[in-house]
Amino acid sequence: MGKVSKVLHLKRPHLFPILDSRVTRAYRKPAEEAAALHPGRGHRRMYWAAVRNDVVAPANASALASLRGLLRGDADERVRQVAQLSDVRLLDILTWQP
Repeated sequence: MGKVSKVLHLKRPHLFPILDSRVTRAYRKPAEEAAALHPGRGHRRMYWAAVRNDVVAPANASALASLRGLLRGDADERVRQVAQLSDVRLLDILTWQP
């Protein structure tokens, strides 16, 4: 899974997070819950489905929009550029924060 996610991230970073050990640890329980919703697929965990669920959840979409507004108002141009990232990429960055 790790190598596949890295290749997909290189091709489409706005759509696919890198599913490394830190991200999979953070999403283990939601990925198990996502897999339980689709028992016929034969997966114990569905990480990308869990990430997608986070991105489309209304509360998270609202929080990401608020964050994007704060980023756009920053004095540093590099910070303002982060506001242009996709929701998937912003969530990926936030997952990496300690």
